Amino acid sequence: MMFLLPVHLLFVAVFPSLTATLAPKPSFVLVRGHLDHAPAGDTVWLEYRPHLSRQAPHVRLDPAGNFEFVARDIAAPTHASVYYAGKRASLYLTPGDQLMFTTDYSRFREAARYDGQGANPNNYLAQAYAKFEYVAPGTSREDINSFDFVCESPAQERQKANALRQERQAFLAAYHRQHPLSNDFRAIAAAHIDLMWTRRILTFASDHPRLARTPQQAAVLGHSDTSIQLPTTYFNFLRDLPLGTLAVPSETVNRGYDDSNLVLECLGLYADNLLPGSARSPEQATLENMYAQASKDLGLTPARDYAVATMLFDKQVRIDPAWVVAAYPVFRAHNRDSVASRYMRQLVRKQVLP
Repeated sequence: MMFLLPVHLLFVAVFPSLTATLAPKPSFVLVRGHLDHAPAGDTVWLEYRPHLSRQAPHVRLDPAGNFEFVARDIAAPTHASVYYAGKRASLYLTPGDQLMFTTDYSRFREAARYDGQGANPNNYLAQAYAKFEYVAPGTSREDINSFDFVCESPAQERQKANALRQERQAFLAAYHRQHPLSNDFRAIAAAHIDLMWTRRILTFASDHPRLARTPQQAAVLGHSDTSIQLPTTYFNFLRDLPLGTLAVPSETVNRGYDDSNLVLECLGLYADNLLPGSARSPEQATLENMYAQASKDLGLTPARDYAVATMLFDKQVRIDPAWVVAAYPVFRAHNRDSVASRYMRQLVRKQVLP
């Protein structure tokens, strides 16, 4: 039988120089910056994949408050962060960008301004954050970061959440009309808006002090009054969102610092509602029931495994550790997360063999 080379390998073998020409080549990115009123003598860090944490490029801030980075290994649009003396701002870098970043140290992220090639998406990030997410110290502005549960019913909360999401979507559309954004960036910005909306809805379901709870769970979570009931349709929105398709952040996911944390926070809030006696699980629910419910809401995804594991580790262990030990065989049958498996083995060993 004749062995046939796959077409894509044959193409590379016959036309090596052409494929080399067509392959994307990294293009350098220039990021210059100026910080007003910054404390002297610290280091500026530019973090982007794969250069994370202490492996990120870094330079000293000069006496005039200026810095400069040249990144030569950015071959595709990527999220990044710039850090200085405990402050952080989000960036979106594209090959060929020549970006000038200016801000006041005391209002590092919300006052950021960008000029030059690549300014449009970065100014959107700064302006959207300042308008919708930043809460100045000492103020009581109601938004997702200072959730104060002024809503007295699930319907009222959903109405407020929907109105805020529509306002953010309108801001994105208006900004794009004046300062054109790429399709890829607009998709990223739209997903962030949906994640913020999801977080608000799940926060109400998880943390409202008057939601119905079992007495044992209410005591552990610090809740007493249980006069609010969630409708059975409250969580239907999850099936129309990409939350279930979002894996836990890894080296292969270019989601950025903010949205990576948002995904984890949303899954943690969802996990609250898998607890026995919560909105997604009857008081006598088994772990098998919980996996079935999470599979409906999030699909057979890493997000499902992360949410169930979070429920077990962070919540149910404090409430009923014996329940967790008894449910361990079900966890082993369904879980596909190796890190969660190792942690669960250690936890069960401690419970069984104190």
